[in-house]
Amino acid sequence: MRQRLDEDLAAMTGGQAPQDFVRVIQTIFRLKQKGKVAEAGALISWLCGSGNVAAAAKKAAGHQGRHRQPRRARTCGASSRS
Repeated sequence: MRQRLDEDLAAMTGGQAPQDFVRVIQTIFRLKQKGKVAEAGALISWLCGSGNVAAAAKKAAGHQGRHRQPRRARTCGASSRS
């Protein structure tokens, strides 16, 4: 299943997605498979631009220390935020 996820990510992004983004998506998938839905949801919020995400959730995705959140995806949220 993970190989399929990797193939789909590569196909949808033309292989241009930053490795950090791919790692977060993979971690979300892994957490959901383990039943850790809250942690997966926290990472989804982080991808959507939330600054209030626990360090443990970011660390699970391979981020350590103080990192900026990834660029907000256009598909996150219906309204545009300033």
